[in-house]
Amino acid sequence: MRPATRAALRTFHAWTGLAAGLALTLVALSGAALIFRTPLEQRLDRQRFVVEPRVSRLPLDELVERGRAAHPRINVERVTLTDDATMPVLVLFSDNRYAHINPYTGAVLGLRARYGQGYGWIDGLHRHLALDPQPGRIVAGSFAFGYIVLALGGLALWWPTTRRALKAGFTLDRRLTGRAWNLNLHRTVGIWVALVILFNAVTGVTIAFETFRNGFYYLTGSTKDIPPPSPNPVPPEFAGYEAMVRRIGTLLPGAHEIYILPPKEGLVMAGVLAADAPHPNARSYVWLDSGTAEIVRYTPNARTSAGFRLYSWLLSVHTGATGGLPVKLALLLASLGVPVLAYTGVAAFLRRNLRRAAPRPATP
Repeated sequence: MRPATRAALRTFHAWTGLAAGLALTLVALSGAALIFRTPLEQRLDRQRFVVEPRVSRLPLDELVERGRAAHPRINVERVTLTDDATMPVLVLFSDNRYAHINPYTGAVLGLRARYGQGYGWIDGLHRHLALDPQPGRIVAGSFAFGYIVLALGGLALWWPTTRRALKAGFTLDRRLTGRAWNLNLHRTVGIWVALVILFNAVTGVTIAFETFRNGFYYLTGSTKDIPPPSPNPVPPEFAGYEAMVRRIGTLLPGAHEIYILPPKEGLVMAGVLAADAPHPNARSYVWLDSGTAEIVRYTPNARTSAGFRLYSWLLSVHTGATGGLPVKLALLLASLGVPVLAYTGVAAFLRRNLRRAAPRPATP
């Protein structure tokens, strides 16, 4: 790389980091907190996330009605239940609030904003920088582009020209001090976390923007799955959530998780995490007649479109939901590396510019 090109790239890298550093640090730290969300959420908010198992559960429709009574005049968006006997049933409403309901007693354990309380606030910070979801997702996705630009620019600046420089680029020199130490720490931490940061940034962009998600279908030569047409010209009376769950249970016994959407045009759609699902986003999909609970279409995860399967797998890796402890630790260390990069980058930049701005002593 020519000296002039390197100097221009270094300046661009520095100013991009200064402009986006705070937002990227917040996204990284909130992402680190979300890696172990489920066990921590159950430990920190036991009142809403943990119930005492009993012999039998109440019908799902009764539980949903208990949720409606606790949060009236708001439409139900989704009902979620799991095979974990200690987990409540979750009813999501159209105003992005959850009702947590004890499936054994019907007690409403509490209401919470999806992105505004506890871990939900951290989730909202990570997904859309604590802004309203729709514009915030665009803003956060734009900062993900900043991640990509910074990571690629940093790799280009780091790239060594000799084998000795290559070895030095992966190690810390503890003899250094001041700005030289900040730069050495910045470069060394950066190269160790660069690939994970790039992966998270690229997947973050696809999560934020549907246009990029559609790219998975193009890459795999597949198309989006289209819901089946309604079998009923006139939507029938809804048979109830319990009837839907029972029918799904005969089709996919032992499912880890089922979420059900309210009936629409005579159909009910359910996403099911089957007992043999390869990762937590590998859902199968069932469409049922809302009046009879008969199956209209069943698409196991293995037969969903290749583009969807690729995206859902990348989403699981992005969140640390698959790959076990090694993936979780890699994501955690890379996320914690971002504030280190932000601090050392800013410190080196300020030291350099303050030194330039400092008045030189007069020559006698």
